[in-house]
Amino acid sequence: MRKYLLLLPCLLLSALACRAQDKHTWAEGIRDWTGFQIAEPAREGDFHTSFTLLKERRTVRRDGVVYHYLDVTAAALPYQSWVKADAMTPAGLERIAQEFNLIEWFARQYRDERLFTRDKDGARERDYIARFQAARDSLRLDADLLSRYPLGAEPFDITALPVQISDRSVGVSFGFFTGLPLGSLAHLLNPAVGLTLSYELRRDAHAFLLDASIGNSTFRREYYGLNGAWMSRKGVLTFCLSASYSRDLVVSGPWRLSASAGPCYGVRLFSFEGNEAAPLGGPGLSEGIALDYRFHRTLSFSTRHPEQSDVSVRLRLYADQVWNGRQRNIIPSVNLGVGLHFDNRSLSRR
Repeated sequence: MRKYLLLLPCLLLSALACRAQDKHTWAEGIRDWTGFQIAEPAREGDFHTSFTLLKERRTVRRDGVVYHYLDVTAAALPYQSWVKADAMTPAGLERIAQEFNLIEWFARQYRDERLFTRDKDGARERDYIARFQAARDSLRLDADLLSRYPLGAEPFDITALPVQISDRSVGVSFGFFTGLPLGSLAHLLNPAVGLTLSYELRRDAHAFLLDASIGNSTFRREYYGLNGAWMSRKGVLTFCLSASYSRDLVVSGPWRLSASAGPCYGVRLFSFEGNEAAPLGGPGLSEGIALDYRFHRTLSFSTRHPEQSDVSVRLRLYADQVWNGRQRNIIPSVNLGVGLHFDNRSLSRR
């Protein structure tokens, strides 16, 4: 008994595999009556072919760009179809080919619609199948009906699809930075090393950047002042938040060079013996340049929001001038950052 229970799943999987092989796509066509059920002579009509729409996620790579989309094609299901023994004629196969062409036309229309919209509950798919069934009923009365549903000779090419790419984008960057303190802190602290995170809103060549960074500096030597000795083994935490306007200077292929400037707020947090802390810093100005190199681009269709996604390496060189309210002086620094930038733009039909 146990052997039979173990054998049953294997038989079911084998049956499903055979059933999947019984599907014939439109490109394959139906060349004979293999797989059709033989109907009783009393059944109305000579034959009936069951059709469906096959959906498959596809990925195409061309010229360094990756395209994702949902392909839709018509398929015939012989195991759900029937024919009378005396109706297995070439004329019958020709009529099935005409019906196949008809549903393939509706499959392509559905695919084109799905490139820029979703069909979460399958309502649009059911609508296209119902429209095909109505057209097939009319085809049996009017053989010239197919002229209203012409199929293009060229295969579908997602890379040739005319699309409108939005001039607005949303981007996120993250990476590492090192900051060299100048002025009064130049001989006291080593360069800061830390992480940076940016959010970008862009329209054409203009962008708004919101950047936050956190790093740590160590002391070059023991230092005494104010309330006592600095705890050099703890280092100095560095925080900075900036909001900048950015303008493209040069855009050429995957390269982009831009300049930015705007207000910032920077603080260096010094720790004393006894776990006391003294922040040095305040408001200031930040300006710099950024060089982006895009190394990956993806166009995603058949999603809720079709979009173009770019991934770039971003190199930033920028300077901060922070007003130190405690000592009433300006603390400048020069910073170098490197990281990844992710940019998304919406796609629409042209």
